[in-house]
Amino acid sequence: MWAGCYEPELIAILRSILTPGMVVLDVGAHVGFFSVVAAALVGPKGMVCGFEPDPDNLRRIVTNTSGYGWVRLYATAVSDSNGEITFYKSPLNSESGWGTITKTDERRTSIQVAVTSLDEWRKSNGISRIDFVKLDIEGAEHRVLRGASLILQESRPMVFLEINEVCLFRDGKSAKDIIRLLRGYSYWIGYVVNRHDVPQAALAIPEEKKDVCDRIARTVSQVRTAESQDIAAILGVQ
Repeated sequence: MWAGCYEPELIAILRSILTPGMVVLDVGAHVGFFSVVAAALVGPKGMVCGFEPDPDNLRRIVTNTSGYGWVRLYATAVSDSNGEITFYKSPLNSESGWGTITKTDERRTSIQVAVTSLDEWRKSNGISRIDFVKLDIEGAEHRVLRGASLILQESRPMVFLEINEVCLFRDGKSAKDIIRLLRGYSYWIGYVVNRHDVPQAALAIPEEKKDVCDRIARTVSQVRTAESQDIAAILGVQ
């Protein structure tokens, strides 16, 4: 991460999209890597809100973001419900980013944590605008989007989310379900793929913001549409 080699596609997207004053949500903030990158880009006139239910990770985020007073941290999971939920911590001590609210067959330590929907969180905190949402929550992405219907309709943020079919399957969902949901809110969808041409993330942009696609296409080379559409028409990639 600190050598600048971690998920370069997302970093390129952040640098091409985020500008001073924007409001960014980092859902599944882990140790704060993307929160720090986003905070540096939006500056003190902007705001970054990081959500992380794992208390060990949260302690690290507090330290890692300490130089950015416009980062707000929330010790909560995000889903389509409010209250409490079971959180299953990473099964390996060497990998702290695999915690999830979706039940797995692995033997994991579980804890009870607070949970909120993004719509309820926005209402409770008086957030008037949201420009960009990053989701990486090990399979519960569809739940988060269901709980953010008002945000998707009213704030119209761009959304970058992990696509992991194995994790999504644990929640009875697939990438197609996520695409269908976002298309229902009039979003264009593009894939970011790895070197094996396998989708690893999706970028969703409101149709009325398609001009952003050209800027992204200049910095991200490996992008595919999530539907059988001409990639050039969506992200300007030749």
